[in-house]
Amino acid sequence: MSSGRLLADIAFGFMTPARGFKVAAAASPARADQLVASAPLPAPSARSPVLKSAHDTLALVDELRAFVARHRGAYLREDADADATRDGIESEVRLSVEACQAHVDMLRSVVTRRAAAKTDPPQAVAHLHGVVLIVTERLAAVAAGFDACREVRFRKVLAEAERKRLRAP
Repeated sequence: MSSGRLLADIAFGFMTPARGFKVAAAASPARADQLVASAPLPAPSARSPVLKSAHDTLALVDELRAFVARHRGAYLREDADADATRDGIESEVRLSVEACQAHVDMLRSVVTRRAAAKTDPPQAVAHLHGVVLIVTERLAAVAAGFDACREVRFRKVLAEAERKRLRAP
């Protein structure tokens, strides 16, 4: 769905209840249509550098999520060269998580500086804190998904070690 279509859907969802409210407030249906049509939604302003950076960080997190999903089978597979493959995947994920976490830390520090400078209204600062929190939660979800893969791998290793231990005299 394109963003223009989404905005039209949101605008229609806004205008229908607004028209109903105007009619309920004793305006004629024609007058209600005129009042609602004369108050369009404001145009979106240009995104701030913090929001652009947060968007870029979310793109990195999404790439990491796709990488983990794409390599999940290779990570869990038991092949002759599985250890080398797993080590490569773990290394790539670790480096990507560290890079994303560095971006999140940078965003957090920028938002903290903006809050301390008191140049932005409190609502704007709260919004930026929320944006950073969303990015942090998405990164944590991807890391938790990869940790689940690692848990499956280590469970298999422990089960195999236990079988060997029980077979040993």
